[in-house]
Amino acid sequence: MKTILIYFCLVLCLILTGTTFSKAAGELTGIQYRNITVANDGKSFSMEIWAYAVEPGYTTAATPWSSFTIRMDLTLVGGATDIGALGPENITSGLATSGTLTSNPPGGIAPKLGITLNRGTSGGELTTTAQRLATIVIPVSGGTGTITSASVAETRPSSTPPLSTESYWTSTVSPTTRRALIVPQETPLPVSLSYFQARPEGSSAVQLNWTTTSETNTKQFDVERSADSKHWNTIGVKTSAGHSDGSLQYSFTDNAPLSGINYYRLKMVDQDKKYALSGIQSVHMKSADQNALSVYPNPTSNQLYLHTANLTGLKQIAIMAANGAMAYKSTSYTAEGIDVSSLSSGNYIVKITHSDGSKTHHRFIVTR
Repeated sequence: MKTILIYFCLVLCLILTGTTFSKAAGELTGIQYRNITVANDGKSFSMEIWAYAVEPGYTTAATPWSSFTIRMDLTLVGGATDIGALGPENITSGLATSGTLTSNPPGGIAPKLGITLNRGTSGGELTTTAQRLATIVIPVSGGTGTITSASVAETRPSSTPPLSTESYWTSTVSPTTRRALIVPQETPLPVSLSYFQARPEGSSAVQLNWTTTSETNTKQFDVERSADSKHWNTIGVKTSAGHSDGSLQYSFTDNAPLSGINYYRLKMVDQDKKYALSGIQSVHMKSADQNALSVYPNPTSNQLYLHTANLTGLKQIAIMAANGAMAYKSTSYTAEGIDVSSLSSGNYIVKITHSDGSKTHHRFIVTR
């Protein structure tokens, strides 16, 4: 799933001195990127950086880890093409006590990101259990300045010394030692979400549509709804394709939306239960009586009238014959009603589009 929730397992395999370490259990270095989430407005995304299981000899209080330096190339899905301005406000410390971000690290392909996370004198020790080093927020820019999803497409390893231009972690033993983080050249994310929209369907339902351009090891999409964009409930589950290299379209209908504003998001779940969250869509549903509408008389021969409490809230009126042909279309309605005297006998549907985008359909009969 293009989650923006990714796990990179990084194998520690070389040091600057040329000594080679075995790949035994105690010598595996792990970096994880968790909870990568696009902001509601699509102008930034956040992610947590976790680390675990560095060689015990370099994680104790006597000879602790010193810093992580990570270089990554990003994939931004949507209108944005680059990373925006970065500052101290874009990073929150966890186990690491300080850190810096840059959108112009050495090497790589733009958009790219450089992360340096430091232990400091009060920093905690790494253990075999993953711990959060820091949380970062990355603003996006360029193009339309918004995204629908973001991913760490590649964390760059160092193929040859020096390691200063690529990804590594540093210990404080004497002499200070840098250990390379060896990662896959490319780590595609399970889901690439290229489109997500929620819109009213009539006066009592909300239609959600989304499109993926690739899927790997996906399980399902949990459709979540909220009244305040803070507290979420799952209102439905859509099974995903699992594996796909092409464009796939999905849809879901909320047949019982809340009155007022409804917030929707997708929780994209992998087979291994990892997940990522999409950006948020909002739909305003008016109470039932605000868009309540009826047509009369029915059957009719000459005039058709609309009865509604909100005549000014009508955006378009269309009358369709049984065969689908357009018989009448207007963007306004007056108290004189609609002249249907030229229509032949038969069944018709009047389709009303309201100013909030919702639609209502009403059947009537013309008799001669």
